Order: sequence, then structure tokens, then C-alpha cells
Amino acid sequence: MDNEFGEAVRAAREAKGWSQDKLAEAVGTTQSSIDRIERGLVARSRIAPEVAMALGIPLHGRIITTQWPPQTAGGSVGAVDFPIKPRVVAAPSGQIPVYAAMEEDGEILIANDPIDFMKRPEPLEGIEGGYAIYVVGDSMAPEYEPGDLAIVHPRLPPVSGTTCIFYASDLGEGRAMMKRLVRPRQSKWQVKQWSPAKELDLDRAEWPVCHRVVARHVRR
Repeated sequence: MDNEFGEAVRAAREAKGWSQDKLAEAVGTTQSSIDRIERGLVARSRIAPEVAMALGIPLHGRIITTQWPPQTAGGSVGAVDFPIKPRVVAAPSGQIPVYAAMEEDGEILIANDPIDFMKRPEPLEGIEGGYAIYVVGDSMAPEYEPGDLAIVHPRLPPVSGTTCIFYASDLGEGRAMMKRLVRPRQSKWQVKQWSPAKELDLDRAEWPVCHRVVARHVRR
């Protein structure tokens, strides 16, 4: 993390009228981490993409323009044209949105709008912005089979040994991958899949967003 990015973070945060605590809450980190980024005390931060998204500032030469998840004054999740699909929409009370996906060239393309809603599962109790995606392809089988629902918690930090949805930075394209995170590194995500078994490196400049999958609902 360089001073130029840290200065941009501070300027954008202050322009929004946010405190360091508010920004930290928006991206799921601590006030001290935000302070270290703004002061240029860390060479690289794994939360940089989330900070850039929340503030709408450039990261690695790419413009990220919308906060995830968007917040309304009442604390509920509102509809927004989010550049990395799916967009978060207001769900009926006690429910979360469910999104369809299709497989293409080893990636998944996620629909922008939900096709259904489901009862909010226990891992997402009290969590804003949670959602579910229909699993397509068998690269993560037998852990996740086609037709299963992957329950996604967008606020948890990346943790080695967890299955995650990685979103590409192509604005509006809806490109994503579902893989097991082996190790987060400064410039890449080291990931693996089960079928066929192999490890991959995802460039974090191309795949800046990582959302943790916290549960599986088996297809009926």
C-alpha cells in the first residue's frame, strides 16, 4: 500500500463525511487497519479492494464505483446497479435473494437480478447483504454439486481453507469463480478446485473481490 492510495482513501472518506470507524464497519475491518492504510504504514492490504469499492476510488488502475453492500439510511439493503454482479436488492423480511448462474469457459456468470428468495439461514442471521447462488458446473464437487445453493456472507474476511466466490473487476460483466482459498497473497489468490483437482493463481488486480461461502443447501 503506497502513500498515494492512503491519501486517496483519506480524501474520499472525508468527502463522504465518514469517520475511520464508519469506513472500517463498512468493509468489515478495524479502525486501526484503516488508519494504517491512510498513513501508508502497510505495503499491501488484503482489504484494499473493499476499501476502494466502499469509497469509489481507483485500485490497481481500475475504477470501482459502488459500495458492497449498499446501505440505506434505515440500515436496510437497497437496490443498486453494482458493477460486480449480483446486485443487492431489498428482500422480504427474513429472506435473502437467490441468484442464477451459468458456466462459461471455467468461470461462472451470475445474473444481475435474483430469481427467487429464500428463508434467511442461520449463518446469515443479522447480516445485511447476504445472498445465495445456484451452483453450476462440477469443479467443486462433491463439496458443492450442481443445483446446490451456496450461501454467501460478503462481509467476512478471506480465510485460508474456506470456499469463496471471487469476482472479476470487469464492470458489469458478472464474471466470478467459486474456489477453495488456499492462501491469500499480496498480488494473487492461491486457490484450488476438486474436479479435476488442481491449484490456480488468480491475479488480485483482475479478481479483487472475495466473498466467503458459509453454508450449503443441498438441492431437492
